[in-house]
Amino acid sequence: MIKIISVGDSDKHFDKAIFEYQKRLGKSVELIPIKPVKGESIENTIKFETKKILDKLKKYPNFHKIILNKSGKLVDSHYFSQFFPGNNNTAFILGGPYGLNTSLLYPSIQQEISFGKITLPHGIAKLVLLEQLYRGYTISINKSYHY
Repeated sequence: MIKIISVGDSDKHFDKAIFEYQKRLGKSVELIPIKPVKGESIENTIKFETKKILDKLKKYPNFHKIILNKSGKLVDSHYFSQFFPGNNNTAFILGGPYGLNTSLLYPSIQQEISFGKITLPHGIAKLVLLEQLYRGYTISINKSYHY
């Protein structure tokens, strides 16, 4: 089972595409939204959103936890095929616009990955993650999909 825990209000510009990949991936992937903190300083926002993520992660003690971070390890599409056919439980974490306090997250997080040095809007990052998970799924079953 794959969980995607993400801080964000709305992905309305990307809802249709996000829904399409959710449908393709079926019950193997669950999106878990976290409402962003508003009205606080940036430092407090980061701290409170990180604590909200930690509270969610407590529900998944045996999951491999991966944070998406532009300073993380660069991975290719084949990397995502390891999460299928669903024999390991993984939680992907996407922070809010100001990021996360990684020092609070460790040792809960086992890995950091990156889609590159660019900064992506939250909805696009979530969409790219879902697309790459779907691509990884098709690789794992030897199904042709835009290689």
